Amino acid sequence: MATTQRVVAAEDVTQREESTYDLESEDTDAITLNDTEDSEYDEDAFWPLEYILAEADTDESDDDGKTTRVRKYLVKWTGYSKAKATWQKRADFVGDAETVFFAWQEARMREVRGHRNEFDLGAYQRYLDAIAHAKERRHEKRNKKRKKA
Repeated sequence: MATTQRVVAAEDVTQREESTYDLESEDTDAITLNDTEDSEYDEDAFWPLEYILAEADTDESDDDGKTTRVRKYLVKWTGYSKAKATWQKRADFVGDAETVFFAWQEARMREVRGHRNEFDLGAYQRYLDAIAHAKERRHEKRNKKRKKA
């Protein structure tokens, strides 16, 4: 993600386990002839996080082309579905987000000890792919409807 977002915690931090994903909840936009352009948002706003889903190390290149390993966390945002989760650096966490980060560290320790199932990134990616496919089908239907009009 090119834009740096500052991450803060929601007031009520809970660790939720979800084994399945509901595609129907993602399919909320009706097929209309209206423009579907994304709305603008304030890049400097503080975005409240609900909890951390996963962590991963990624390679990032700086302006000089130097590659570095960076640990990122998959953040579930308050008020948004898991489909809107984004990968964020630890340095982007501010304020009460520390509480969520420490809850994540405890959850990771439970995973390591076998007391908690690890978040399935493969299943999550299949979920995102299914949402993208459904969105593409809606887009195709919308275009057909436009051609008929």
